[in-house]
Amino acid sequence: DPKTAERIEHLSRALVKKLLHEPTLRLRERAGGGETDEAATAIRALFGLSTPRDP
Repeated sequence: DPKTAERIEHLSRALVKKLLHEPTLRLRERAGGGETDEAATAIRALFGLSTPRDP
């Protein structure tokens, strides 16, 4: 049912937005306070990202 799929999509997006809101604010605060290296390290650790490679 397309209407049900649309509702599920909306609910999923709203849930992800709610879950990421507070962590995103905290990371922005740290980055704005000059803690960019620490914020980048935290993001990489949280999401399992590799470190950027030098060109």
